[in-house]
Amino acid sequence: MGVGIGFAFSALANLIVEAVDLHETGVATGMNTVMRSIGGSVGAQVGASLLAATVVAGHPTQHGFTLAFAAAAGARSA
Repeated sequence: MGVGIGFAFSALANLIVEAVDLHETGVATGMNTVMRSIGGSVGAQVGASLLAATVVAGHPTQHGFTLAFAAAAGARSA
């Protein structure tokens, strides 16, 4: 998955540059960076919250990991 995301991020930057006028390139690439950062930080916190909600004896349960991965898969497909 990590390699695929790397390819997607690099390809997305090229697609954005090609899709906007020359004078809008800076704004478009900046918005891409901002939205990618927000998505990464919110996604990490949602996953951490799901894991923290299922802690038993100081460790998250298997159900917590299942919830976190299901939420990530659902967000990815949306």
